[in-house]
Amino acid sequence: MINDTRKRFTFRLPDSLFEKLKNKADKQGLSLNAMILQILWDWMEDIS
Repeated sequence: MINDTRKRFTFRLPDSLFEKLKNKADKQGLSLNAMILQILWDWMEDIS
């Protein structure tokens, strides 16, 4: 069995923000999850 070190985290987005993010992710060929992860990683690097 593979040990998964990821944590499940659920949050709710306003419809308008969800649609904007989903459209941008689709245009870039990314899943919404991948897009949000990239945004968070970039933000963490900026504040470090």
